[in-house]
Amino acid sequence: TGGKWLFVNDSVAKLLFSQLPGEEISSLTNGIHLRFTDLEQAALVKERLEQALSRLGIAPYWKVETFSEFAFAKPLLLELRSQKNLFSLIAMVMLLVACSNIISLLLILVKDKRREIGILRSMGASKTSIAAIFALVGAVIGSISSVLGIGAAFFTLRHIQTLVDTMSRWQGHEMLSPVFYGELLPQEMNPEAFWFVVGVTALFSTLAACIPAMQACRLSPSDA
Repeated sequence: TGGKWLFVNDSVAKLLFSQLPGEEISSLTNGIHLRFTDLEQAALVKERLEQALSRLGIAPYWKVETFSEFAFAKPLLLELRSQKNLFSLIAMVMLLVACSNIISLLLILVKDKRREIGILRSMGASKTSIAAIFALVGAVIGSISSVLGIGAAFFTLRHIQTLVDTMSRWQGHEMLSPVFYGELLPQEMNPEAFWFVVGVTALFSTLAACIPAMQACRLSPSDA
C-alpha cells in the first residue's frame, strides 16, 4: 500500500494469498492505481475510463473498480454512511426542539406584551407590521443562536483531539479507532455544512416565529 512494492519468494506469496477470500485476491493483483483528491468524482472517472478503454478496443482485458467496490471497503463505507445519516437525523431533531423553544418563548412574549400590542394597534399599526415584529424577533434569535453554535463548533474542531483523548481516558479505550477514522481527525469546517446550518437555522427560526406572530396580529385593541 502507499505506492510501495514488496518482493517476496513464491512460498510467502502463496501463504499471503491463501489467507484471503477469493473476492479480495483480485484487489492485490497487478494493475494501475489512480489517485485524486475529490473522491466524489470516483464514479465519473470510472465511467470515462471504461469509455476510453472501449474506444481503444481493450475493454475486455481491463476491469475498472473504485475504492468503494473493494470487498474489504464496502462494509466500512456503509457503516460510515449510516453514521453520517444518523448524526444528520439527530441534528434535525435538535433543530426541531430548538424551534419549539422559540415558539414557546415568543408565545410567552406575546402574552406579556398584550398591552403594548393593543397600544400599537390603537395607534394605527397594521396586523402585518405587528406580525413582522415578532417574525423579526424569531429571525434574530435564530441568527444569534447560529453565531454562537458555529463559534462553539470552531472551538470544538480546534480542540477535537484533546476532547477525544479525554473521552478515551474516561471510558478506558480508544474512542475513535485510528483503524476506521485515521490518525488525525479533521479540524476544518465543511463549507457546505456551514452554510446549510446558517440557512436552515435562520429559515426554521423565522417559520417558528410565524405561529406567535399570527397570534399577535389577531389580537384586537379592545381585547388587549
